[in-house]
Amino acid sequence: MARPTTRFPRAARRILAVSLLGAVTAVAASGCGSSKPSYCDQREAFVTSINNLADVNPVKQGVDGLTKSIDEVKASGTKLIDAAKSDFPDQTKALGDSLDALSGSLQALKDPSTRTAALVQLPAQAAAVDTAAQSLDKVVKDKCS
Repeated sequence: MARPTTRFPRAARRILAVSLLGAVTAVAASGCGSSKPSYCDQREAFVTSINNLADVNPVKQGVDGLTKSIDEVKASGTKLIDAAKSDFPDQTKALGDSLDALSGSLQALKDPSTRTAALVQLPAQAAAVDTAAQSLDKVVKDKCS
């Protein structure tokens, strides 16, 4: 009987990294200063966590490395959402929903019986995080520039 593997197909890894890198590019495109709203600093932390996720090599670091990085993205995204939700409720809800879906698939990766299905879902969920992050960035960037 074949052992379950924690290796990720190269194509899935690339799609996940490219999708999340799009979010980084959009969010990083406009910087924040110290006299800006608190969500500007949270946005910077979110960008850092996405950059760290893009650096993860799931083939080398396995599910644990990917789990840790996505957990950091979820945590920093949640802080950004909490800081910005009163000003941008629709955009922060979309980001929160997409992060929840991504996090749910991440949990499914830990179970060998659901790993394949989770791997199939990750690229689309990463793209949803990217879309939501770009949507939030469009409305936030003027206040953070």
